[in-house]
Amino acid sequence: MALYKITLDEDAAEEFAKWESLPFSKKAGDFLTSVSTYIELPTIEDGYWKLVDRNPETKMYTNVSFCVYDAENKIAYLITMDS
Repeated sequence: MALYKITLDEDAAEEFAKWESLPFSKKAGDFLTSVSTYIELPTIEDGYWKLVDRNPETKMYTNVSFCVYDAENKIAYLITMDS
């Protein structure tokens, strides 16, 4: 599992507006809860998110990419989990 913090320019930031707006869905919130022992994101009130479950046929999160874009600070946080 890894957490990456990425600072972006304005052109890249426009692409995030195509994602889901905060707040998180139940599925995204459940994923964050499941990794909270290992990774903690800062509080983000204005932004976008995207969850990609590369193993959706399982009941557990095993191969996931989760990105949250903080629009106020123009920072993206990427969580990757591969088993």
